[in-house]
Amino acid sequence: MKEIKLKSFLLFNKEKIQEVIDWAVKNPKETGDWYGGYDEPPKKSPTVLIVGDQGVYFMTGGAVTDDHPIAYANGCDPDKDEFDDWWAKKGSTWGGDDGVEVFNLAAIQGVINECTKNMIVGFNEKELTLLPDGPDGEIHLTVSTPSSRMTAEEAARIINEDTKAE
Repeated sequence: MKEIKLKSFLLFNKEKIQEVIDWAVKNPKETGDWYGGYDEPPKKSPTVLIVGDQGVYFMTGGAVTDDHPIAYANGCDPDKDEFDDWWAKKGSTWGGDDGVEVFNLAAIQGVINECTKNMIVGFNEKELTLLPDGPDGEIHLTVSTPSSRMTAEEAARIINEDTKAE
């Protein structure tokens, strides 16, 4: 098994992300300029965004309406979780600044297809990584921080606590 070293991670419910993907496919937004290059004409292209601002969540990169689906990270939903809790989790994973990352639909769908219950978004200093959970929803990660190292068993215990809270 390949070891991926992460500073931190968040869990996202597979079904909720699939709802976002399905919405993005049905409601693509016309893109051009920064997606396809300034010389290419705009085209309709479904995309999915991961956003860090009021929590951390996936949303469509396409048409947005009042009822478009949003998939919040476990424990990072300002409508369900206490402010101090989701704010601390957002800060320890995404960081203090707001931001957005754009994902190609095929790439995120490929990871979702491998997930059992949750998709893992792992963070280190330079990038984020999308990973599937294991069989029966098991998580096999080693999380490293400058002052400590979390074992897979410790990570699984924390994950199980997070998923039971839902």
